[in-house]
Amino acid sequence: VVSERPSDFSRRCWVAVSTPRVINVDQNAAYPGAIQDLKQAEVLLENGLCRPVKYLTNIVEQDHRFIKRSVKPGLGFHFYPTAWRTLQAYEIMHLIRKGQVRGLDQGDRLAQKPFIEGCLASLHQPESSF
Repeated sequence: VVSERPSDFSRRCWVAVSTPRVINVDQNAAYPGAIQDLKQAEVLLENGLCRPVKYLTNIVEQDHRFIKRSVKPGLGFHFYPTAWRTLQAYEIMHLIRKGQVRGLDQGDRLAQKPFIEGCLASLHQPESSF
């Protein structure tokens, strides 16, 4: 059974990150169709490649290991919006630390400050809350 296409998630991922030339995905059958839809909607480059990688989950787990370690001490979230905003902030800070934000150098704290303030100010409550 093929799960629903993850295009909504993909659109949110490309907001702060530059458009990639190659997208590594696991071998889920939904990804090629979702990437094709994003190309037709001109969210992704038309000449971008979709490359299925057998062990992608290992790569993703390595990338999110830091975030999982940061979240464990703060698992006392009482409300969904609080948890959502906190996790978004962890993701933003991790992207900056890894140098994945275009126009920001890893060590340039003065340039990072306005970017972080703008991102945190723009975090809003998700569409559906409990």
